[in-house]
Amino acid sequence: ALRSSEIKFRQLFSLMPEPITLADLTGRIFDVNEKFCELSGYTRHEIIGKTPLEIGFDPDRRQEFINTLTKSGEVNGFEAGLTARDGSKLTILLFARLIEIRDDFFTLTVLHDVTDQRRLEARLAEAEKMEAIGTLTGGIAHDFNNILSAILGYAELSLLKADPGSKIYNHLNSILKATNRARDLIQRILAVSRHVEQAKKPIRVESIVDDVVSLMRASLPS
Repeated sequence: ALRSSEIKFRQLFSLMPEPITLADLTGRIFDVNEKFCELSGYTRHEIIGKTPLEIGFDPDRRQEFINTLTKSGEVNGFEAGLTARDGSKLTILLFARLIEIRDDFFTLTVLHDVTDQRRLEARLAEAEKMEAIGTLTGGIAHDFNNILSAILGYAELSLLKADPGSKIYNHLNSILKATNRARDLIQRILAVSRHVEQAKKPIRVESIVDDVVSLMRASLPS
């Protein structure tokens, strides 16, 4: 009956779709399944007899994991880092239990790799931040557009009363040109910040290049 039970345990251990480790109470790894070898990049022969720290587990959280396991006899969803053999950094969730095998206690740990999930969460957070910045930028751009409209309107009215060729006339023309350039820039900012489908039409590529250069000029080194 004992042998039959051990065979069943071995079959389940090997066939589990998640990486599993079996360690004694000193932390030495007694056994691992093939999924753990695939995750870590080490062979089973290289892992057996090693401690978790020797095969890349995060040393900063190891003691916290042990304390939790010792206190309650189990660990659920403990997040830790694992450095694989190729140097890649993995984020894993640990689910551990103390089990008894032939009157000895072992730690059975199931690992769940959430590296891709954490990366996607980070990208989503970054996308949400950029969306918030876009909304803020759009609101500021609208305020600037209102200010520019007033400047543009008063400059045009003043130009009607100025003598052509006079210094005031030339100054007002310069104000109009600068205001129009600023208004065009605001429209570009609003086009970026709006979350709507843009109309498609043929364009001259060189004009787009000019727009890109004018937008990036302030952020590029001289």
